[in-house]
Amino acid sequence: MNSDVLSDLEVALIKGIYEPPIEFKRNTLAYVVSVSTVLSRRDLKRFIQDFFTFGNAYCQAVHSAAGYGPVVRIKHIPALFIRRREDLGYTYKPRMYDDDGRFDYFDDQIYDIAQ
Repeated sequence: MNSDVLSDLEVALIKGIYEPPIEFKRNTLAYVVSVSTVLSRRDLKRFIQDFFTFGNAYCQAVHSAAGYGPVVRIKHIPALFIRRREDLGYTYKPRMYDDDGRFDYFDDQIYDIAQ
């Protein structure tokens, strides 16, 4: 019997088999972790959701207006659109086949967690 793993996974995701356990883990972890004024609960939940879904999660450290002052905010960046460059930097690329909307981040601006 032949089984296509990707089609089975698509059916499982469409029917929502894996979604409730991931949401439960995300909400439980977000409840336990204390947030500060720098990191909002919304960004924390999105960060956790990306980590559980893709195995990678990315956040951006937003500094003060000078650009090198203290961190003012930690902002979630969707893992689906982040690409690693050859020089080990990060690029936000929402479209696969062209460079519309592409944004290259500076060093020490994007932080990631991976499995």
